[in-house]
Amino acid sequence: MLRVCKDKKVKYQSLGISVNPNHWDFQKNRPKPNCPNRELILKIILEKEAKFQKQILELQSDDKEFTASTLIAPKSKTKVKTVGEFYEELIADLELANKIGNANVYKDSYNSLKSFSKNTLDIPLFPY
Repeated sequence: MLRVCKDKKVKYQSLGISVNPNHWDFQKNRPKPNCPNRELILKIILEKEAKFQKQILELQSDDKEFTASTLIAPKSKTKVKTVGEFYEELIADLELANKIGNANVYKDSYNSLKSFSKNTLDIPLFPY
């Protein structure tokens, strides 16, 4: 875990790795020299730290306010689709893959939802 502190607020970011406590130096917050894959783990830690430091410098140079939460919050890189767009794309992909039966099932489901919602499926789907 990487700890990000700002204005006495603390947030944690998972690095996606685990280290046995026997191989971790808690004083230096780094893996011990006898840790397997020590160089790889250090590289991951340093890359993540550099990413946050770069973000902080950019925000400070633009005189923008930030918190530990806004630094860690994921930035959405994908456009949020609506339910209607999702269905239309899925049906088109199934038809291209020559899965006509599945495409028909989704078309029926799409038409049922459309009639239920009075011809509007502009409901946003949020990515996980």
